[in-house]
Amino acid sequence: MSLVPFKNFSLVNSQSISFLSVGTRSCLRTFSTIQKPKTKKKSKVEEAVFDQTHKTTDNNTIKPTKEERELEEKIQGLLKNKIAPLLRSHGGGIQYVSFNHLTGILYVKLTNACHGCPSQTMTLKHGVQKILAKIEPKIQAVELAR
Repeated sequence: MSLVPFKNFSLVNSQSISFLSVGTRSCLRTFSTIQKPKTKKKSKVEEAVFDQTHKTTDNNTIKPTKEERELEEKIQGLLKNKIAPLLRSHGGGIQYVSFNHLTGILYVKLTNACHGCPSQTMTLKHGVQKILAKIEPKIQAVELAR
């Protein structure tokens, strides 16, 4: 019988995996070694961008820039001074959890009467998100934190 190649398998180091068929028995004829893919060396600009965007503190969390910290403080102030009083008037509350600067998504936690309320999606999307997006355009969406 003839040599039948193993289909849908990529070549590694110019070696292929194939099987030799003899009647009903097959023997593995050629082995390939798996190795790490070659990584492209980064340019100095790419390294600088990577270093700037991945600066970490001692506890391995990404350290926000000054502008990011200021935006987060502004968002927390808006939640405290504009949104929380509205929710408190209905027995609810809201807590800042985080803001993703890349996606523009603000994560919050609804508390008190708002926690578990059937109208919490309406409150978030048609209330909190609308108000905050008008004041701060960098906020693209408001989501419940998990």
